[in-house]
Amino acid sequence: ISEDGRAMSAEVIKRVPADCTMFDKEAIRIARESKYSAGQQAGRKVRVYMTIPVRFTLHEG
Repeated sequence: ISEDGRAMSAEVIKRVPADCTMFDKEAIRIARESKYSAGQQAGRKVRVYMTIPVRFTLHEG
C-alpha cells in the first residue's frame, strides 16, 4: 500500500481449494481498486505490505 493509500500491486497467495483459479482476477481487481489507510511510522506516511483475506460464496438460484 502506497503512502497515498492505493494498492501498488496485488497477487493471490493462497487458494482454497488450491486448484480453484476462477476468482483470481476478481480478487485482484477488488484489492487494486480499493482505497486503504497508509501505514505510519514516526508520524509519517509510509508504504506497507498487507495480506487481505477475500472470500467468495456461491449461492444456488
